[in-house]
Amino acid sequence: MSKKENLSREALLKLLIDERSQKELLTKMSKMPGHIYWLNNRYVYMGCNDIQAKDLGLSSTNEILGKTIFDLLPETEAKKHNNINKLVIEKGKVWIGEEKASIVNGFRTYMSHKLPLTNSAGKNVGLLGISVDITDRKEKEELKKELEVQKELYNIARWVSHDLAQPVNVLKGYLDLNKSLSKEEKRIFGEVARSIENIVDRLLQKYRGRKDDVESQYILVRLCLERIINQLREQNKEGDIEIKSSFKSLDKFVFIKGNLVDFSRMLLNILNNAVEAIENKKGQIRVEYIEKGKEVEIRVKDNGKGMRREMAEKLMKGENAGTSKKSGHGLGMEQVQSVLKVIKGQMKIESKENVGTEFILTFPKAERPRWFADKIEIKKGDEVVIVDDEEVMHEVWIEKLKEYEKEIRLKFFKQGKEALKYLKSLENKEKVLLIVDYELKEDINGIDVIEEAGMKERHVLVTNMYLGAIKDFSRKSEYLKMFHKDLLEKIPFIRV
Repeated sequence: MSKKENLSREALLKLLIDERSQKELLTKMSKMPGHIYWLNNRYVYMGCNDIQAKDLGLSSTNEILGKTIFDLLPETEAKKHNNINKLVIEKGKVWIGEEKASIVNGFRTYMSHKLPLTNSAGKNVGLLGISVDITDRKEKEELKKELEVQKELYNIARWVSHDLAQPVNVLKGYLDLNKSLSKEEKRIFGEVARSIENIVDRLLQKYRGRKDDVESQYILVRLCLERIINQLREQNKEGDIEIKSSFKSLDKFVFIKGNLVDFSRMLLNILNNAVEAIENKKGQIRVEYIEKGKEVEIRVKDNGKGMRREMAEKLMKGENAGTSKKSGHGLGMEQVQSVLKVIKGQMKIESKENVGTEFILTFPKAERPRWFADKIEIKKGDEVVIVDDEEVMHEVWIEKLKEYEKEIRLKFFKQGKEALKYLKSLENKEKVLLIVDYELKEDINGIDVIEEAGMKERHVLVTNMYLGAIKDFSRKSEYLKMFHKDLLEKIPFIRV
């Protein structure tokens, strides 16, 4: 390379200025807020200003001399930058656009202006670049777009909720009025109605924009797992796959913290993968729930085709294993790893080709929340007031309290306002236990009944909803005692 082609600081200044003081301009350039740098036609840095050197982790501007972009950035990023530099130097084109780079302050976004530098003969001898950090502005723009999308999705969820509310209420009304249905049939149809309500509730919860609430939900692991297993059995009832389950736990009510919807989807992904791995044969899937000290372990074992050790290792690391629906396993593994990261869980995979695969998931237990009613205390002579707009639930409670029928009195209400009027008329409420549904077909809910009736001391709130959907729940949880309706069969009554 000739001296004319080797672009030093002084040579650059001679190209840019004639009469102005080179020393003064060089000083000003070094202190300018934007990133300024220049390269020769061999893509070697010949200089930069102070901020460019600092953000690249260099002790001074002199340290950049003789380096290439590959000495300063990760290879993948360096290749992208170098391709742009080639376009400018070899083609003589001015380039303006966004660039991204990993520097000492993290991953940043820049608006860059790069132009070719030529000598007196018109030959391209280098590049001058000016880059401005626009990371904060970009993040604000992206956040604004994300909020707009979130708002639109929430509106869609509200429309879905509104459109589904009527048929669900019709189904509930049919259950209340139809006397020909057996208790079991009413229970099944009631579960269908509640499932639809739960789906709508989850949609609203997901797009309401309350991320902290969603990510810190208490998840009752066993209940969640039982639901997923039942769902899978229903999906495969016509097939040749047997799904067995085993629950080894002294404590029925073990919680973890996370997002219920994502956690459920994760379990379903793993179980569906086990189904996919069993090809054209009579298969078996075994699900085990084991409580181990401060952890909960879920094992999913199949006798499917298995997988190579390399694939299992890739999946455990969260890498793309190149799987497909035909090959079985690997589907939804990115989602699985994402959920495990949030809830601080771990996954181990043991597999042997043509024998089967076992997924072992481990999660840290959370302390049982104070609002969770793991039992219902009942006193001899109590009047138990039950408020639920589903008549089928009245029958469920009668069956549940059958052994206490000689010790207590039951009073049922379908309307919250009627129950509230009755409770307010009572002079002494010490012998009253209120069991109330949160979702009432009125402009009041179960919490309103508890508060307005003065029943904070002796009540149980029963709900189909998940806590992120209950307004001001964190404040009200100071006194609430509640559980999900699906736990009704598992919550014991205790005489006191």
